[in-house]
Order: sequence, then structure tokens, then C-alpha cells
Amino acid sequence: MNETNVDNLLEKWYEAKQQINDLESKIDKYKRIAENIMEHKNVETLMNDKFTLHKKDINKTTISKKDLPIEIWNKYSKENFYSAFYISRTNEKKKRSIRRSKKKSIIS
Repeated sequence: MNETNVDNLLEKWYEAKQQINDLESKIDKYKRIAENIMEHKNVETLMNDKFTLHKKDINKTTISKKDLPIEIWNKYSKENFYSAFYISRTNEKKKRSIRRSKKKSIIS
């Protein structure tokens, strides 16, 4: 793979990630609006001719490693392996660390 292909790949990936972030923000906004409407109407479903939106409350129980004796953790814990990718503009990390250090020095 040549350098141009890598540059194009990273640029397209970053743009797609930004689009996902924007869409997730929109979805969160719509969730808040829908939840307010549902709460006001005292319902768990909103419907029209084309769509049905149903709210389902889910309870998930978890436990932390620090809350268990090590023997129990070692006996019952399961490991999952997967790849994770993180993309950001190279200069953004530098800018963020500079901003953080400036904030710290202003506060100090």
C-alpha cells in the first residue's frame, strides 16, 4: 500500500468517525426530546402512521474486580480479546495537551 492510499484511508476514516459522532449527538438529542414527551404523556411508546418508538428500561448487573476476593475473580472471570482502533488528527493531541498545560498554569 503506498503512502497516498494510507493518507486517503486515514482521511476517510477520520471523516466517517466525525460523522458518527455528529449522528450520535443528534440521536442523544432526539432521545431526550422523546423521553420528555413520554414522561409528559405518561407513556412508554410513541407512534404515528410510519414509526413506533418504544422505551425499554434495562437493568444490567455488574461487579468490579476490586469488590471480589482474587480467588473468586480468577475462577469466574472471562477474558475477551478484540481489536480497537482510535483515530484523531495528529496535531489535535498536541493542541489538547498544550491547552491542558495552559489551563493548569492559569489555575496554579
